[in-house]
Amino acid sequence: MIKEELQSKLLGVIYQCDSHALTISFARENLSPMYPFSPELISFNKKSYLTYTDQLVFRFSKLQDKMGGSLFPLTLQCLDEVTNGYTMTDTLNRLEKVGLIRSADLWRSLRETRNIISNDYPSTINETAIALNKVWEDSEVLISVYNHIKNELNLRGWNTNPQPPASL
Repeated sequence: MIKEELQSKLLGVIYQCDSHALTISFARENLSPMYPFSPELISFNKKSYLTYTDQLVFRFSKLQDKMGGSLFPLTLQCLDEVTNGYTMTDTLNRLEKVGLIRSADLWRSLRETRNIISNDYPSTINETAIALNKVWEDSEVLISVYNHIKNELNLRGWNTNPQPPASL
């Protein structure tokens, strides 16, 4: 892929990731008075916190998916890596080796959090509180990993500041 095409794809993915990260930050800002979450607090404030917790959980999952499925492979391509045939484990190990993620195990931990909220939605209010606290903590880490990758790409000469698409 030529550099212009790669740059265009990168900006598209970053635009989507920025949107997810911004919404996570917005949800965290609105939920901060209720953190840490407890079963009692969730029961009492169900309507007031529901929109923001949904945003936090949904966007955490979307950002994690977009980074793993699109940003990571594109990042390696920007570094002139041949990624054809790379498994997710190969991708994570390579990103760790070149200093773009702190550790592959950290990413796997973030993926476990995503799977808990996506596949095994908590069935009790206590489990919900535990899961929300985990997403809260991990969302900060996820955004930190994302921002580090953007900064590193920028330092290596890649534009990581997408312009919003023109309105129709």
